[in-house]
Amino acid sequence: MVPVPAVGALALPVGGTGAAADVAGAAEADDGADPALPASFGHDFERQVDALLEARPPVFSFVMGISPGNVLAEARQRGIVTLGAATTVDEAVALDEAGVDAVQIGTGFLVTDESGASPAHKQALRGPQARVTMLTSAFSGRQARTIANRFVRDLARYEGDLPPYPLQGALTEPIRRAAVERGLPDCLNLWVGQAAPLTRPRTAQGYLAALVEETRPRV
Repeated sequence: MVPVPAVGALALPVGGTGAAADVAGAAEADDGADPALPASFGHDFERQVDALLEARPPVFSFVMGISPGNVLAEARQRGIVTLGAATTVDEAVALDEAGVDAVQIGTGFLVTDESGASPAHKQALRGPQARVTMLTSAFSGRQARTIANRFVRDLARYEGDLPPYPLQGALTEPIRRAAVERGLPDCLNLWVGQAAPLTRPRTAQGYLAALVEETRPRV
């Protein structure tokens, strides 16, 4: 949970040129979908924070950034454990310096039996292509690490022109949905960490147990 720009403050070139038009056109041609933007892009960030603090869940986890310091501080005051996701050592250090209670990993769990990742995503994580990753905002408008497939390579030259999150996510949603349905990894957002080649299929319980055993001698 990190703040995003207000929808009213964002400008999108309707019918313009560049990546926004390319992505919208590809979605329409490939899936027959209308790439028009939805009226809403999710809940207001401040309202989400209020709901979170009022509910007081045991754990508050977030990805793709660091929640504001005041949110983390208020969560701690209410006894809520804060977890931030990291895909690199630098990100883990930044989270630790921000005062989160713990840093979480994600890629290892993506290939577990219980994971909701698509079969194409899991297969890509286990293949040689997982050795080549890159940061991209092509899928969502916010940088994240992904396996370097055709989609992100084709849009790499447009990185500076893409609409910000969450607008880009709305534009690419028809493409991502069709890619999942058809099993096309070249058009999927194949989120990944930098150690994907180390992952292997197993249950989530088995993976967690292995992590505990590997970590025990070091703490």
